[in-house]
Amino acid sequence: MVAYQYGQTAVASNVALPELPRAGSGGDRVTSFTLQPPTRLHAPGDCFHEWKTPQGGVYASFRRVSGGYAVHFIRRAIFEVSADLTSIRCVPSPGTSAATIRHLFLDIVMPLVLSLAGRHVLHASAVEHNGAAVLFIGASGDGKSTLASILAEGGSRVLADDSVMIEERDGQFFARPTYPSLRLWPDSARAVSAASGLPPGRRAFGGKRILTESSRLRFCDRPVPITHAYLIETPRGLQSAPAVISPLARRDALIALIRHSFTLDVVDRRRLDDQFALMGRLAARRRLYRLRVVRDLRQLSSVRDVVRAHIADRPASGRLE
Repeated sequence: MVAYQYGQTAVASNVALPELPRAGSGGDRVTSFTLQPPTRLHAPGDCFHEWKTPQGGVYASFRRVSGGYAVHFIRRAIFEVSADLTSIRCVPSPGTSAATIRHLFLDIVMPLVLSLAGRHVLHASAVEHNGAAVLFIGASGDGKSTLASILAEGGSRVLADDSVMIEERDGQFFARPTYPSLRLWPDSARAVSAASGLPPGRRAFGGKRILTESSRLRFCDRPVPITHAYLIETPRGLQSAPAVISPLARRDALIALIRHSFTLDVVDRRRLDDQFALMGRLAARRRLYRLRVVRDLRQLSSVRDVVRAHIADRPASGRLE
């Protein structure tokens, strides 16, 4: 077993997790990850929640099993999580690639496990820009990673890709990174490289290209105070239109934060109350905005300029170790 670092959690794994750094001496707990041999999947336990695709099909089901939970990604894998969060066991379906297993584990299962541990994790990408955390919130495919990458130059650093931990200290909110990663689809990687000079990525992870740290791309490994969070909206039917940023009403901001939060046990009232209260306080700060952009990679440079101009009006403050 090799120990890796995921946020503040040490993960001891029986398979290589090249996306994660090796574990240091710190960390708030240790979780073991065990990959079992592939087998024909049979979903265990009683289903209490499902994730569905836009077409209405079931993508993942959440079940209670003896001693914990099971997350069943249909035709891909089952991840069983112990009640004390010290063990995660994965049973893949025959034919599921190692890259897909790592993607499901690192970008979905681990954020869900953190929610059980009392952490609050948003489905968002984030960069550290002039000492401030800038978040891009949205569903898969909305362009969170692309927008984060286009800002990650000229002194900005990547905080997180796809999952960002939210912490509150003394009335101030911070974004804490999970692990150093930035993954883009090949067409986005090429567009970002052309617009900013960032490397296009060298290896695949779940079908995407990984942008590794270079002279023009750096990662931030510490929590940073949040000053701006953008809810991405991509209107359908528009071929070309300028990026528009507008204030997000407190009610709409709260709905967006809850909707894009990782939550494993959606029927645990105590955890849901804690999550709702924290997100309500974050929404009340009125630092959330609507970012309306069209799906046109040729406009990346102009979108970057619009976001940078908006950020420049609000300097960051505070520090969290």
